[in-house]
Amino acid sequence: MPLWLAAAAILSLLIPLALLSAPPAPSADRLVLGEVRLLWGRGEQNTDPDLLHHRERWHCVLREAGPAGSNGGALRVLSSADGRVWQSSALLRLPGEDLRRPSLCAAPDGRLLLAAEAHSTALPGPPPRTFLWSSADGRDWEGPVQPLEAGLLLGPIRWHLNRAYSLAFDAWNKEPLRLYSSPDGLKYTVHAPDLALSGRRTQPVVLFFRRDGLAVAAVSSAQTRLGEARAPYRAWSWRPLEPGAQPLAMAELADGRILAVAIPAGGAQSLALGWLDPSAAEWTPSLSLPWKGAQNGAALVVRDGTLFMAYGSEHEGRSMIYWAEIS
Repeated sequence: MPLWLAAAAILSLLIPLALLSAPPAPSADRLVLGEVRLLWGRGEQNTDPDLLHHRERWHCVLREAGPAGSNGGALRVLSSADGRVWQSSALLRLPGEDLRRPSLCAAPDGRLLLAAEAHSTALPGPPPRTFLWSSADGRDWEGPVQPLEAGLLLGPIRWHLNRAYSLAFDAWNKEPLRLYSSPDGLKYTVHAPDLALSGRRTQPVVLFFRRDGLAVAAVSSAQTRLGEARAPYRAWSWRPLEPGAQPLAMAELADGRILAVAIPAGGAQSLALGWLDPSAAEWTPSLSLPWKGAQNGAALVVRDGTLFMAYGSEHEGRSMIYWAEIS
């Protein structure tokens, strides 16, 4: 047999074997968990983180409190140049108040805005309130100011086209869910007086603006409901989110797909990242994270093609804040 025919015969046998042994092509929907590490755990309880990348620095705010069951939570503000080494920038307290569910955002003029619920530690005490602080650098904070009357609680503040928006509901679930807006992030007025969502609402409340301007919201009740609205964001449509997960945060990728971190349906002791399809009101889990506990909060930031996440968990014995990188 000529040498070239023998070589061809050998290649015809080797090529199928190589194809069989080759690793599968990566799926565009596959999430890969990189490093997970402790971000902060110096308080006895460390929960409810929010995460922001602003002016080449990372900023994280969280609730820091004493032993489980104690009142008097404070807000710890952290900053980092690289997401690895974190320094405490500020510790915000209000005498007689338990500060909960902080959220962080950047205004178009560069100010950092921090919002949190304040619950009185006295019984009986005043109704729960929302307070806001502002800062130019994350270290020195002005405030607090109270943007709404007592009993009304603002959710996380999100900016779109130089205007701040927030979903708000009353602490007793007697008033309808409303959308508020503000030109400066500090003074709010009713933007949509009734979002036509019946039933009792509970935290967390998630509000998110896609790059095309579509507003997406997730509100927890007996069943999590997903809402959508186009500008001017006064007419909302709501549907049950399948399969009943409870989203904690959302982020949009460069290709327009949406990732949401959520607690799966059924109260399972797990936390997962998954793909959210607002048009179908479906969430498909894709990646589980090391997690244990109740609703300890989570936040997502997409930067340079990588998803960064801060979340609270008790899987190492007590409530602490963890940093995860996902590609």
